[in-house]
Amino acid sequence: MKMKKTFTFLFSILLCCNLLAQQTVADEYQYVPIADNAEWSVNWEKFRTHGDTVINGKNYLKVYYQSAGEPFNFDFSKAIYCCALRNDTLQKRVYGVPKVSYESEYLIYDFSLQIGDTVTVTSIICAYGDLRHYTVKRVDKIWDGRLGTHELYDSDSLIMLNDNSLRKRILVEAAYPYHDEFALTSSWIEGVGSTRGLLSHTSTHYLEVDIPYNNLLCYAENDELLYFTEFDPDDNPDDCYSGGTGGNIKENERSSFRLYPNPSGQIIRIEPVENMNFGDCRIELIDLLGKQIYSTLFNDYMELDVSTYPNGFYYVKIVQQNKPLFYGKVIIQK
Repeated sequence: MKMKKTFTFLFSILLCCNLLAQQTVADEYQYVPIADNAEWSVNWEKFRTHGDTVINGKNYLKVYYQSAGEPFNFDFSKAIYCCALRNDTLQKRVYGVPKVSYESEYLIYDFSLQIGDTVTVTSIICAYGDLRHYTVKRVDKIWDGRLGTHELYDSDSLIMLNDNSLRKRILVEAAYPYHDEFALTSSWIEGVGSTRGLLSHTSTHYLEVDIPYNNLLCYAENDELLYFTEFDPDDNPDDCYSGGTGGNIKENERSSFRLYPNPSGQIIRIEPVENMNFGDCRIELIDLLGKQIYSTLFNDYMELDVSTYPNGFYYVKIVQQNKPLFYGKVIIQK
């Protein structure tokens, strides 16, 4: 009887500790809303939040849109007012009021979805004043055409931005509206939106081809580049526009170093591209929780032994004299 009570007591302690740990994790990663003075580069289009407005007694962020045939700096004198976005931080949702509908509100994002949940969301096409409605489903993995045959899994649910902040990500798919056999996929990132763009959820092309009309190239807040994708439709490094109202967004040196092979379960080689010479640098290996698990100095080239680390996604950050030079993702797979 005494042993039973002891077991019950220990079990209760373990249960409380587990609940406390879950609560701590939940408290650590709070929902991140769409920010003011943020900018999205989507192929040859740009979007920027700037200022607020009140519609039907609710506060919204105003979104401006600009399009051009080549990389450009955002210019409000050439931009058009597109829509207004409302953050519902309690429900983890984002609503939009398009300019074309004046006061009608549509659901743009729902970050409270669980695996298997479906919801109808709306894409706002600023260039044509068009609205497109899609029923999306949260899934446990997607095939991301921007990364070739690479698959994203729901377990990879946290991503790190350039400022080392962590954002939650969920994976969604939607049937192509004209051909049900084709699935259109994207990932939603809290505070950033969809990898198809701030106001778009899908591409106009099939998954098998997946050279999409809509693809988020980079995201910035207050003219600081925080996020970029590996997708580059024409191998032009200027696609991740170096612009902003202040012209202070710096292009991330994503092409300055090459990591290979990737994935790898043994050795990952790191070297500069195009015979660039960087001198003494520090490399950091960071896990998905933002914890630095390895750090060392190197000079231009090194071999990183990853054989002792568990399989999964990791981030590589290279700095020189406290200045970030490179930021990328590697996959350890044995």
